Amino acid sequence: MSYDEIDEIIKKWSKKNKIHLMSEDNSPHRRYFYISSKIGETFQFVIEPDIDGYIRIDAHLIESPFNEEGHFIWNVPTVQFVHGLDLSLGSAQAWFKRKEG
Repeated sequence: MSYDEIDEIIKKWSKKNKIHLMSEDNSPHRRYFYISSKIGETFQFVIEPDIDGYIRIDAHLIESPFNEEGHFIWNVPTVQFVHGLDLSLGSAQAWFKRKEG
């Protein structure tokens, strides 16, 4: 799948989920965004370009008031990319709920 096709999917998905999408100047085909919990935990998500029909989504816990660490990786077939985005976002939200009650 071309980068332009993937980028359109990411843009539509991020708009639907009210997520501010960013890219890096030195790697414009890599996209990233952050989500935070009510208690101050923050995940950074990085979406890598398509390699051999798979897109990698990384989620790193970069802020935690409990000094915890978290790192999740999904290698998603391009045909299931939106599902992979939903799954990765849902996983971080589930992580947040374990402390928020």
